[in-house]
Amino acid sequence: MTALQQHLRELPALRLVFPITLLTTLLVTLDAFGGLSHDYLTLLSTLPYVAYGLVILLAHLFNQSRVAQTALLMTLAYFIVQTWLQVPLYHGLTRLYFNVLATVLPLNLLFILLLPPRRPLSSSGLLYLLWQLVIALACFQWIITYAYQQPQIWDGYFFILGRVSPLPLITILVNLIAISVVTLCILARRNSSDLIIFTALTASFCTFLLFDKTYISAVLFSFVGVFMLLSIVTRSHRLAYLDELTDIAGRRMFEEDLNFLKPGYTIAMIDIDHFKQFNDSYGHDTGDDVLRFVASQMKHTGGGARVYRYGGEEFAVIFIKTPSEECQSHLEALRERIAQYPLVIRNQAARPDDDKTGRQMRENSAKHTRESITVSIGMACDEHYRSTEECINAADKALYKAKKQGRNQLVVANKAKRSVKAKAKSNDKPPVSEKKKTPAKPTARTKTNVKPKTQTNA
Repeated sequence: MTALQQHLRELPALRLVFPITLLTTLLVTLDAFGGLSHDYLTLLSTLPYVAYGLVILLAHLFNQSRVAQTALLMTLAYFIVQTWLQVPLYHGLTRLYFNVLATVLPLNLLFILLLPPRRPLSSSGLLYLLWQLVIALACFQWIITYAYQQPQIWDGYFFILGRVSPLPLITILVNLIAISVVTLCILARRNSSDLIIFTALTASFCTFLLFDKTYISAVLFSFVGVFMLLSIVTRSHRLAYLDELTDIAGRRMFEEDLNFLKPGYTIAMIDIDHFKQFNDSYGHDTGDDVLRFVASQMKHTGGGARVYRYGGEEFAVIFIKTPSEECQSHLEALRERIAQYPLVIRNQAARPDDDKTGRQMRENSAKHTRESITVSIGMACDEHYRSTEECINAADKALYKAKKQGRNQLVVANKAKRSVKAKAKSNDKPPVSEKKKTPAKPTARTKTNVKPKTQTNA
């Protein structure tokens, strides 16, 4: 994970910068689309249908129900715009369609955000879409039979701010409230569908607010469709290559990076000591917290380290073009940082409901269990091995040696290998006196002793 991606995860407000910047750029350069040829303009008006169709298909395959439902709503809204709103708003029922669409669309997007997710092609998802259609038709029927026949309704509740925008003031307020609610959800939780709904709400609101601009519906609805496609691809990449629990790269990313390593790399394997006993004593939830803690400490490893969750309680680190001594110092710092951190085990069932009681309980630290987490590390440099597989195996063997020697330590496989080679080389040298000795000639007694032994074995 890059530094920018880590900041986006830690500061959810930064996630709003990208769609807002793109939307602002499109609005500033909107007049430039008028210079396109007729063929390109036809393609532009068709692009939202293609983009939303792909979004619905991919979202259904990847079980992203909110994204699929948002794409369905945006497709329906764009169809209404292209079918019934291509004439002046004061012509017939055009104004009615425009106001109802600009009011009902943000409310339905808000319902998608707040209600539990449902698969779009399931029975509950289809019933939900049917309910949305019934609500929209009811609004149309109410306005046609009651509000449209009474001018005071339009002059009062649906008051228009002169030449500022064709949207009524109450519709503008509804859109702003919906956008504010979605923004709060983005700041409070990390959910990719929240950002998609925010983008759809903001783009549709700008479309209706500046509806007199040429090609604004095709441009902004196309932008939402392409943004949704990029979001699905990004989320699919995260699910495939990043570990959801620890928020670091997973084993698949580790194996992919191994294919692109160049000479000068170092691989380290890390394992949490006594993790199974810790997990059995305090529960799986606390065990997950320990995994997150170790991963969070690994993110701060220096030397350009790339950190991965290899599987279970085992992690991996790759250093690129970093000297062996420097890698060792960074890993030692990581090991000491984890070992010295006082991990407080709290009773999740006894946690208070209010902050005041929680502060009083935290002051009495005796009520909480304090544990220390340690890790064992095995490290290997590529200069002594012919492939990444051999380097990983050497790091694994060094890791097992660290555990056998008492855990909570770092063992460097390369140094161990060099020492074993040196020892073997010194032991293989025969004494000088033995070199000068010549083998004794076999005697007749020797031959007689060998022959019966051979016959017996045969």
